[in-house]
Amino acid sequence: MSYDPLETYRPGGLPPRDFSAIIQTCSSNVQRLAQCTSQIKNLMSQLGTKQDSSKLQENLQQLQNTANRLAKETNDYLKELGSLPLPLSTSEQRQQKLQKERLMNDFSAALNNFKLCREKYQRKRRKPLPGQELGPVSLQMKGAEKSSWSHLTVMKSGIRCKLKKTM
Repeated sequence: MSYDPLETYRPGGLPPRDFSAIIQTCSSNVQRLAQCTSQIKNLMSQLGTKQDSSKLQENLQQLQNTANRLAKETNDYLKELGSLPLPLSTSEQRQQKLQKERLMNDFSAALNNFKLCREKYQRKRRKPLPGQELGPVSLQMKGAEKSSWSHLTVMKSGIRCKLKKTM
């Protein structure tokens, strides 16, 4: 296998491409990123409901992984786009500049929307889901009278102490 010293990095090891092909790929990725974000929002609305399950969590994780991959790939292609030689015609240069700016604005909007969605998902994951919190438990200590500390919230993932003195 020979290596061309002038060969530059191409996302996913793809062969060199022209401006139009990169723009088309990036546009498609931006649309897919927006679709992933929409699907994530839809699935997030099911968190904490009867539809919440490990399968739902897996689907959310898979969509996030896909969105992350699309964002990275698109960012790499945009870098490559910036390294392409400019066309000779000033009108083509202007047209390419407008296309690139529009694409970058669309990508930025889709990426910001995904980031907000991901942050909301992370906040939602930190809250205990219905069924995880088992509620108050009365404690009786061996060799002592009934405990005056009677409220303890037990979580499936551990114990959260919220003690109240009851006399």
